[in-house]
Amino acid sequence: MFERLLLVTALALLAPGGAHAEDAARRAAATKSSPQKVVLAGTGYKVDLAAPPLPARSPAEQHALMKAIVDWLAHEFGLPANHDYPTIQLTSAARITTFRFTGRLSDRHGGAQTIYLPAGWTGRTAAELSVLVHETVHHLQHLAGTRFECTQASETLAYAAQEKWLALFGRSLESEFEIDPFTRLVSTRCMQ
Repeated sequence: MFERLLLVTALALLAPGGAHAEDAARRAAATKSSPQKVVLAGTGYKVDLAAPPLPARSPAEQHALMKAIVDWLAHEFGLPANHDYPTIQLTSAARITTFRFTGRLSDRHGGAQTIYLPAGWTGRTAAELSVLVHETVHHLQHLAGTRFECTQASETLAYAAQEKWLALFGRSLESEFEIDPFTRLVSTRCMQ
């Protein structure tokens, strides 16, 4: 079922509430020293973190970013470059939490071609865009009909793509989401 979202843990960490002062200072320093513009290999597309928030951009600009992400994933990870893009919908944390525990955002079915991101998501940071990259991997896996031994196994490639995306900006899953290699390993293994 594609109607899913990146680990809610990662989304919650986009705006960590309980971070220590030194963690906040470390993140602020990393932001200042990290590149703000990156050209995606295999696409020629320039990601500019200083651009307007993604929801405020024109449909053509949003389309260009999705095309670049799909083409980059195809170039870097061999995923099929399917340009049947998902709808991106911003929703409340409560609905995302409901989805996490039930697998559904509402009593209605549908939305199989939708990526749900938290209200307030702007796509103006490498971390926020990495969440979109992660979920786009799942979208492409869904369109390709890729099957996995368990749901967790589908996270392996999504985390690898997210990590590589963050590295383009001098960041990592650990620095941005506090997802260390051990947590990532456990999160991608079938435990049955």
